[in-house]
Amino acid sequence: MATAQALVNFRKSYPIDFSLLDQDQQAVMYISEDKDDWELHLTIANTSSQPITMIDGQGETSATNHHFALRFRPGTLAKRAIDLLTSDQAKNILKTTDWQIAKLLPPPPNAPVTLYLRYAGANKVLKQNQSLSISLSGISAAPGSGSRGTQVELIPHQLKFEGESGAGIANSRTQYLHVTNHSGRKNIPLHVGFVGGNHLLNGATDQDLKLRVTNVFKSKDAKQSTITFRGANSATHEPRTELVLSYDKGNEDWELGTDLKVTAVSKKPLHVNVQEVSQGDRPEVLIAFEQDFQLNYGESFDIEISRIHVSSKTGQANVYLHYNNIPGYWDGQFVCAVEKWPIVVQGDNVGIGTPARKAKVQVAGETKTTTLKVEEAATFGESVVIGDSPKPSKLEVIGDLRVTGRITAGEGEWKDVTKFGTREGAKVFPFTTVESMRDEKGVVHLRGLLFVGESIKKDDFICLLDPAHQPKSDHNLNQVPGLTSSSDPVWGTLKVRGRTGNDVAQIGWIKWEHFEFPSVKMVSLDGVKFQSDI
Repeated sequence: MATAQALVNFRKSYPIDFSLLDQDQQAVMYISEDKDDWELHLTIANTSSQPITMIDGQGETSATNHHFALRFRPGTLAKRAIDLLTSDQAKNILKTTDWQIAKLLPPPPNAPVTLYLRYAGANKVLKQNQSLSISLSGISAAPGSGSRGTQVELIPHQLKFEGESGAGIANSRTQYLHVTNHSGRKNIPLHVGFVGGNHLLNGATDQDLKLRVTNVFKSKDAKQSTITFRGANSATHEPRTELVLSYDKGNEDWELGTDLKVTAVSKKPLHVNVQEVSQGDRPEVLIAFEQDFQLNYGESFDIEISRIHVSSKTGQANVYLHYNNIPGYWDGQFVCAVEKWPIVVQGDNVGIGTPARKAKVQVAGETKTTTLKVEEAATFGESVVIGDSPKPSKLEVIGDLRVTGRITAGEGEWKDVTKFGTREGAKVFPFTTVESMRDEKGVVHLRGLLFVGESIKKDDFICLLDPAHQPKSDHNLNQVPGLTSSSDPVWGTLKVRGRTGNDVAQIGWIKWEHFEFPSVKMVSLDGVKFQSDI
């Protein structure tokens, strides 16, 4: 309730609102020699809840007899526009027949310039929410300090709320107006684009882009093809050249992301000042030239954009590069598209779900394929599973495996025995860890203790070696010590079944071959070895 009343009070005190726009409905006026750029459209509206009466004074339209005064700050209007306003041709500025404009006296140096406007139509009442439009021609901006922002003020005069007496409406309103350079050539011969790709990884927080600015003006006259970026310390005292880099901030598919940094502008000798100048929905980074810099045909400089916090949604976003005050050319803007994908290309590398900085193809997350063909070599960081496995080992194959050539295990790596005993009733348990290891000469070494029950018989399975240590043919393991309850060693024989046998199910098993005592308690595999022939 309090907020609504405050709005009513504000509109009572400031009942007149206005806008001053160019032909494209933008709050812009131009530094230009083109007459098409000299037209502005003024719209005046009654935003209060009461009708407003426009009262006529005595005589012609003047500084004392008018309804609205449009005031420009010192240095805003071009000399040509001021000369027109102070001449007998001032009346030709208005293209709207119901309005009149006063001829001005020449303003003092560094003084504001005020246009006095009077409504000459029959209906002097401006109803609630009613607006009036005025077209102004011949109004252009002074070169001054080049592209810049300014304020324009609308001051009501001889206006009263209908039916009310006393003081009239006097409170003014202001509007921001941007002065844009349209002197020189309209199209600047620069190419602006990304180097090394324009793809960013969705949701990443450390992405980089490099934007390259290149002079593509090819001319027989080298001087004509040179583009000058004017510095703040230029001897010409002309406005400095400015580049403004901006982007759409947010997490939508058309927005780039939530943050970025311009870390460098690379080209020697190139002296610039880089600073963030605005935030909001389209943050801006100003790149201002400190010294004059000339860019010849074919030359370029790079704007390095880093630490980009990329939107998580796939889509195309834009990076904007606006340029102001480049001598001989209009102000303008380049729009460069950026692709946000779960796949990113960095130079010759491709990353899926991750930046591609370490390999030709880099993938983060699970990968499934019907056929995988490796022609030379492959390195796997964690584990490889072929088939479905709830708890994968380093390498696990669910189903048949066909190998043409050798399988070579990592030399010097001890691997746990995978199984113990298979016949029902045969009691075989590891007393300590039972392991195998293949050395650099192809010899497989065993170590560990087996606890063997009295029910063990000849040809019973004892333990199964890791596939990497299974031999191609059978091997007898002689001089295997068995320990009785009195701890006296008794020697026996075990056999490793190789891959040349008919029974595939027995490959890699160490089998009970022969022991010369009736009741073995433990079998020590420490020091037992055989020459692998795979």
